[in-house]
Amino acid sequence: MPMKLARHGRVKGYRPTHCQLQEIIEVAQKDFSDTSETHMFYSQGDFKITPTQVDKGKILPEHIEEIIKEAGSPDELNNLIFAISQDVPMQKVEIHVGFGDWTTYRVESDDQTWAYGRYYELTDKLLSDRSLYAKFRASQPEILKEGTDNKWRTTSWEVAKDWRELSMAVATSFPWWPLVASGVFGFTIAAYAASPGNSAIDIQDHKQALQDVHDLHAHASALIILVTLYIITLYAYRRWLASWLRSKVVLKEPLVMPQFSFRGRKSDAVGLASFYVAAFTLIVAVVTVIIT
Repeated sequence: MPMKLARHGRVKGYRPTHCQLQEIIEVAQKDFSDTSETHMFYSQGDFKITPTQVDKGKILPEHIEEIIKEAGSPDELNNLIFAISQDVPMQKVEIHVGFGDWTTYRVESDDQTWAYGRYYELTDKLLSDRSLYAKFRASQPEILKEGTDNKWRTTSWEVAKDWRELSMAVATSFPWWPLVASGVFGFTIAAYAASPGNSAIDIQDHKQALQDVHDLHAHASALIILVTLYIITLYAYRRWLASWLRSKVVLKEPLVMPQFSFRGRKSDAVGLASFYVAAFTLIVAVVTVIIT
């Protein structure tokens, strides 16, 4: 009797479009018979939305459209489950998009070659359809450790590199540069102020450092507020970046302005409050430093 093989994997930040969702489902149910047992539903709290008359066969584009319509044509589907299985030959595929950062998937079959092949196909497709931020922030997929229920480990995977990922890495790290530069500047001033040195250049640098220390001390209160609020702003910025790691089906691209409104259903109230308070006080602090 052949040994059954099951492979569990997950990727972070899988954010397919409507079209890409159809593509991953086509990959998942390829080679299955028309009499396969199929399930697909979208969860809204305790309420589950399923297409009608899809217990047998395959999921078709009209079934996905039905779920979207019944859900009220939302901007996203963040808790979508798809499963297909058959007995002869024994094959089963499950995909769970969200809720949260992860999209988990499972391939099972008594044909190990088929199971490995389908697992690799799904992994490649899931990785390629992630958000650009997730591609460099969490580049590798994870697999479930054998003999465990909830312990995952990162697995090596050859991922095609894209120049846009490097650009994203540089762009998202830019807001941290002023904080790092301020720290280096402060350390340098402290070093020169603590040691007068022997040469004429060292003595001149020492005098300049003392003058800088005097200027900083004169604006100490405003600078402390400035740095504190900048850190709060970075906190809000990190929460915004974390939202791009969430797995969900993106049906409509979000508009820019509604993302800064507390009325939005998907708004991060904590992040927005931190951003607005910090941004306002940051402007006040900067103006105070300039004036004084």
